[in-house]
Amino acid sequence: MCNGSVMRVTDFDPFSAATIERPYAFYEALREQAPLFKPKGADCYYLSRYDDIKEVTMDPERFSSNIVAILLAGGSGRLSVLQVVP
Repeated sequence: MCNGSVMRVTDFDPFSAATIERPYAFYEALREQAPLFKPKGADCYYLSRYDDIKEVTMDPERFSSNIVAILLAGGSGRLSVLQVVP
């Protein structure tokens, strides 16, 4: 809650100092309003419900955070050879 009213996820900057200091209202808003949330400008998603998190972590074939593949794909979405400069 914020100033006696329900906080909206869209009003939030998850990286602001206020959110980092007191994240609980943000967590509550995520669970209620946006259980799958993509912050503006971010290349990641937030899951906020236990059952969803459990499903994702138990199924790495469908849900992967293979950072090497992500980095190699770059913005194109297609894998490319990593260029190593000596």
